[in-house]
Amino acid sequence: MPAKSQKQQKFFGIVHGIQKGTVKPSTVSKKAQDVAKSIPKKAATAYASTKTKGLPTKKAIKESYDNAVGNVHAVVKAFPGCTPEMLVKEMDPVMGAKHHGIDHETIHGVYPTHDKAMKIAEKVHKEHLGTMKKLDEKKGTVAGKLTKKIEQLEKEKAAHFKSKDYDKHDEVAAQIKNFMDKLKKIEKSKKEKED
Repeated sequence: MPAKSQKQQKFFGIVHGIQKGTVKPSTVSKKAQDVAKSIPKKAATAYASTKTKGLPTKKAIKESYDNAVGNVHAVVKAFPGCTPEMLVKEMDPVMGAKHHGIDHETIHGVYPTHDKAMKIAEKVHKEHLGTMKKLDEKKGTVAGKLTKKIEQLEKEKAAHFKSKDYDKHDEVAAQIKNFMDKLKKIEKSKKEKED
């Protein structure tokens, strides 16, 4: 992917510099910053390394822009209820992620083809499902421990009530309420996942 003009080569030299860390983003245009966040490093390098001898200075950059850069495919981070297809977003690298309604902080990676992006999205989705399964298992374990602790405290509370040790009774009742609140939060998060 060679640059079509000296101006385009210079622009992608700046983009490449931002990606390498040799150019401070705050010293260049917002457009260059957006492109640096959204275009693959390999593509920026290809444009930036174009020999400028014989290239027009800035002729027809707009005309050649679509063909020269082309669209890329962003894979966004997984979220509850997503499918691999939902994680792939086509975008114009020069317009940037925000132009397409994508927060750059949610981007997992950017890829030159839809097929490559889908393979990565499937991997990201699989990892996400694994993480969610582990989280559900952890919630189940915590819920089980809380339930046992509540049962134990209920017995203590009953014993304190019988012995008329009302201060201990109230203290244990407060602990039970605390554990019950935690258990309700876990159950609520499980139910939200099911919905």
